[in-house]
This record gives sequence, C-alpha cells and structure tokens, in this order.
Amino acid sequence: VRRGRKVVKRIPGAARCREFFLRWLHPQYRSIRRLERLNAPGLLQPWANTKRNRYPSMFQFVGWQLAPRPAPRILSFGCSTGEEVFSLARYLPNAELIGIDINPYNIRRCLAQLAKAPHPGMQFLCSGSATDLESESFDAIFCMAVTRHGTLEAREPDRCDDVLPFARFDSLVTQLARCLKPGGYLVIWNSHFRFSDTHSAAGFDVVMNGPSHRTKTGPFYGTDNRRIDGPAYLEAVFRKHGGR
Repeated sequence: VRRGRKVVKRIPGAARCREFFLRWLHPQYRSIRRLERLNAPGLLQPWANTKRNRYPSMFQFVGWQLAPRPAPRILSFGCSTGEEVFSLARYLPNAELIGIDINPYNIRRCLAQLAKAPHPGMQFLCSGSATDLESESFDAIFCMAVTRHGTLEAREPDRCDDVLPFARFDSLVTQLARCLKPGGYLVIWNSHFRFSDTHSAAGFDVVMNGPSHRTKTGPFYGTDNRRIDGPAYLEAVFRKHGGR
C-alpha cells in the first residue's frame, strides 16, 4: 500500500486531485464545510486527523492513577472518529467511556466501529459543548489536539482571534473543569493555548508534562490573542483540587 501511494504521488496533478476529492467529495470534509458555513460555535479544530494509541504515555499515566477506582467515568472531548476512545479502553478496561464530537460524520464512524467491536461501557454523542453534561461526573477528561487550528499551525500569525480566540479555549476549559470530579484528571495536549493562563488553572495541580521531545507543540497564544515567542509549553495533565 505504501509503495502504491509513493507511485501515485509521482503522477502529475495527483496531489491536486486528492485535495479536490477531500474538500468536495469526501463526506467527512463535506460535513466540516457545513459546520464552517453554519459558524458552529463549538467548532474548534475542524480537521479530524487521529490514530490509535496516539498519546500512550498520558493514557498510561491516567490509567495508573485511576486503577484503584472500580468504574471510573472518562470523557474524550473532540473524539474524532473514535480511535482515542477505543485506545483508552485498553488502559481502563472497567471504565465508562464517553466520546463527544461536533462532526456528525465522525460520530457515525464511531458508532460503526462500536457495532463491529461492542463495548458495554462505551457511548458516543454528537455535540460541540460540555454544557449539558452533569457537574462533577467524570474521573478524567481528555481534550487532545482539539484546541488548535491548522491555519494557526501552518501560518503562525501574530494574532489568533480571527481564527480561534483565547476566550473560546478559556470557556471550554471552564466547562470541562465543572464536569470533573474533585481529584479528577484533565488532560490537554496539542493546544495553541496554555492551561496555566485560564481562569480554571488555580483549581488544579500540574501532575505530568507531555513528551519532552515534542518541542513543536505551538505556536502558542496568550490571553490577549497575541503569539507567544518563547520555550515550548509542555504541561499536559492536571489534577483537580479536592478528593483523595
């Protein structure tokens, strides 16, 4: 398969044909364009690139921390096509796992996977918000590669407010913090913003950094929506105050 892809890439115009197919014919990207046209308030990162076991060190860490709890509740916010949720099931086999994504096509893919490999503690919801979720109801919440945008990553503009303003990140973090039990874990990685800048940060302790070799996790933007030029921000796992 890889060899075939390399051959196809050498064909003149192949890249443009692929881009045309993805943007105008593929159902996933048609769904993204529809959300963009509607200016959906919960749309953050429009693209759905993902893979199984993408963040093993953080999955394993949270799995260890929650191992003593008999049936922890886990939320994957912005779960894309479900690979993250199915990966978490390996690390937390006794957990109730809920995946949320704003893209209806992604949720259909999640449900198709679940139909092929049923899991009694797994469910998927189509939503771009956590406002309807019950307060203090999750033991861990993952928000991975959600609060970022391909335009900011590719162009690194001086300001982010016309693409993805800091206020939307801060609002989402407030929602997720409300849904987390005292002593629960919030995992945010591959973001254009720093958790430490949010209003919720004072209620958490940093318990783990992301991989130190991942220095290209930005660009990062501050509370004023201006690009921050400085060292990489690696804080990734945060424990909510309270609990045992």
